[in-house]
Parts: sequence; C-alpha cells; structure tokens
Amino acid sequence: LGAQHPYYLTNQLALGNVLLKQGKLEEAVDCFQRCSDCGDRDCQAKLAQMYEDGKGVEKDRAVAVRLYLEAARSGNSEAREALQRLGVEIGEDD
Repeated sequence: LGAQHPYYLTNQLALGNVLLKQGKLEEAVDCFQRCSDCGDRDCQAKLAQMYEDGKGVEKDRAVAVRLYLEAARSGNSEAREALQRLGVEIGEDD
C-alpha cells in the first residue's frame, strides 16, 4: 500500500497513538509526521499538539500553529478549538 492509501494513514495514526501511550514520543512523532506529510488532518492535529507541548520534539508554537491551521482547514474540529485557545484566527491566507 502506498503512503496515500487510507489504510496506511489510519495505521500510522493508530500506531502513533499506541506509541504515545507507551511514552515512545519520538517514534510517535515519526508516525504522525509521515501521515501529516500526506495531508491527514488528524495526524496534523496530533503532531501540532506535540509541537505545542514539546513532547518528542522541541517546543515550537509556530510549527504547531501551522499544523493546526492545515488540520482546521481540512475540517479537524480539535485543531479549530486549539487555534481558538491560542488566539489564532483561521483565515484563508494565514
């Protein structure tokens, strides 16, 4: 299966969540990054949260906001809520 295949993306998200629960933060980041790079909105939101919190990656608000914006524009409600919490407006040209 190719990286764009829905099963691949679903499996990467699930594996990332398992690794996150096991405390394997860097490995979880790798999973979320792979499917985020393919445009998966749920992985983008998870990865954004990790950048916001500095879990498995260096804390980086700018990267978190960029990922939240990508996820929110694709319809991820958690990303929209995170942007509101951070005081970031969701515009078309952000």
